[in-house]
Amino acid sequence: MTSNHLNPIIIGTSQYTQSKNALDPLDPIGMMLKTCQAALEDAGLSEKKSLLDALYVSNVYCLAYENAPDELAQKLGINPIQKFYAPIGGNTPQMLINRAAKLIESGEIQFILITGAESCYSLSRRKKKKSH
Repeated sequence: MTSNHLNPIIIGTSQYTQSKNALDPLDPIGMMLKTCQAALEDAGLSEKKSLLDALYVSNVYCLAYENAPDELAQKLGINPIQKFYAPIGGNTPQMLINRAAKLIESGEIQFILITGAESCYSLSRRKKKKSH
């Protein structure tokens, strides 16, 4: 028995942990940019970013962005047909994976970049440093 469904697979990953003592800490978009570029390289898509159909961003808790997916897409130099800024929640990363898997399985989307970042400690440290 054959299936017309596609099997979703993860083809690139990346993680970045910012040092608490970073002299010039990155904001969440900066951290996402760094990890997305590394994940695209890991997947062999650095030179084929135009293949990305969707960008999903886990909501940033510590810093309000008007539209984090648009800002990140612009910095990455991509224009995905679908951008999604997920709600805040502990289960959000898994929800994004599930949503992406369903879209890939249905054939609606082929390549989805999923990311998120928090830098609350670094940002609060930066604010304290500027106020002194």
